[in-house]
Amino acid sequence: MTAEEELKELYAFFGEAVYWVQCIEYDLVSLWLLDSIHQGLANKHCDLKSIESIWEKKTLGSLLFPFMKSNFITNDFKYFLENIRQKRNYLVHSFFMEQTVGLQTEAGRKKALYELHEIIQVLREASLLFRNIVKEFGKEFGITDETIQEQMSKLGIPYS
Repeated sequence: MTAEEELKELYAFFGEAVYWVQCIEYDLVSLWLLDSIHQGLANKHCDLKSIESIWEKKTLGSLLFPFMKSNFITNDFKYFLENIRQKRNYLVHSFFMEQTVGLQTEAGRKKALYELHEIIQVLREASLLFRNIVKEFGKEFGITDETIQEQMSKLGIPYS
């Protein structure tokens, strides 16, 4: 593989890592919306839109903050959440700056790619965990894969 092809592969994996971060952020916003319904803070569609507009502007750290302060969450899970936050921040703020010199060599590109693979694995697992939490919480409100599929079908939007 040429250096250019290796860099394209690296950029693709970087994109996948950022994709998983955005999935986590989306699921956290979904959790806060469901929690707002559960607490009676959102009774109408306009309430949900208002709450959503507040939460969707927050960073991953801001979305995780209430979890980090909770007495109901174990320290191990808080460590897991902090690890996710740090990986996201490293990706967005430091990854390419720290890899600049290494990317000039094949060994450096392979090292960077390996590092991205490891980050992606953690982020994918976190995303799946949050997706399952959202699904379980949603069931309390009658939100299931079947009801989502039915609504999407009514709108003519494919859902799988």
